[in-house]
Amino acid sequence: MLRSSWGWRRPLEKTIRGGGSKVRNAFYSLVFFFLAIIFALLSFFFFFSFCFIGLDGLLSQVQCYSHCRRQVLLTR
Repeated sequence: MLRSSWGWRRPLEKTIRGGGSKVRNAFYSLVFFFLAIIFALLSFFFFFSFCFIGLDGLLSQVQCYSHCRRQVLLTR
């Protein structure tokens, strides 16, 4: 009888004690999941904006280089 009551009581205590940690772990995993989604979206947008800015910057550099080269050739 004592053994069975100890056997019943101990899993209940474990469940109660483990329930808090399970809730806390679920909360932490949910927060981490949302932070990962936000970070992924931000990095996606920053990557594409930097790609487009880099492409525009590269095109303007090429245009400037060709314009400057033409000016140098005309002044010679």
